[in-house]
Amino acid sequence: MTYGGRIERVRARMTRARYRLLLLSVGPDLPYLTGYEAMPLERLTMLVLAPHRHAQLVVPRARAPARPPAARAVRIVTWEETEDPVALVPG
Repeated sequence: MTYGGRIERVRARMTRARYRLLLLSVGPDLPYLTGYEAMPLERLTMLVLAPHRHAQLVVPRARAPARPPAARAVRIVTWEETEDPVALVPG
């Protein structure tokens, strides 16, 4: 199954369960859904999934992958050292 297919399965389950937002940080779910292996650092790395919005991977600019395996299914949102990465996560 493709990364996009995996993300769509999660979205379908979110819709059935009436979840509006799913936030995933460093751990086994992140590479399963995106193919991106994040380093467990103090800087925020988070996959943001909503049933009817494009998936976003929030990462520090210095750690942003040039082209993650799930590039078609996930939009990369980067943040700089002086920015608040939490403000980039849609609520």
